[in-house]
Amino acid sequence: MFPFNIQGEITLPSIAPGQVPIYLSQVERAAGEKRACNIRKTESLVTFRGGMFRLVMNWNIFVPITRGIIEVLPGTPGVVRYYFSCTEMLITVSVMVAIFAFCLLQPGLSTLGVVLPIVAWLWLFGMNYATAAFRLPGFVREALR
Repeated sequence: MFPFNIQGEITLPSIAPGQVPIYLSQVERAAGEKRACNIRKTESLVTFRGGMFRLVMNWNIFVPITRGIIEVLPGTPGVVRYYFSCTEMLITVSVMVAIFAFCLLQPGLSTLGVVLPIVAWLWLFGMNYATAAFRLPGFVREALR
């Protein structure tokens, strides 16, 4: 099944317990620079909201994601886990394509009425998802520097 979330982890050689707040502050600042909403920092993680219904350019890194969670775990090696949800984009694109498909499913349109919505969904959701999956790990790495 196609994944609708982007998740992974970055391993650092070492993260001391005293470094966790520093890394979290860096992530919080980086998310703020990218105009994330509802940024919250706890003892070990930063959460925030993104989405396409914000006043940002469409190439903003957080447009395809609904929410993000970045967790910093101390140790040797240290681990930074990230989780980004893409449900808002999934629902929006699916509704748009369903309306498009309904308009195409008129008498006289056979395979075009079925194939075109599938291609539209794969392009609109699939390419945005693939772009986000490529860009977001780099954002996390850059925020940790």
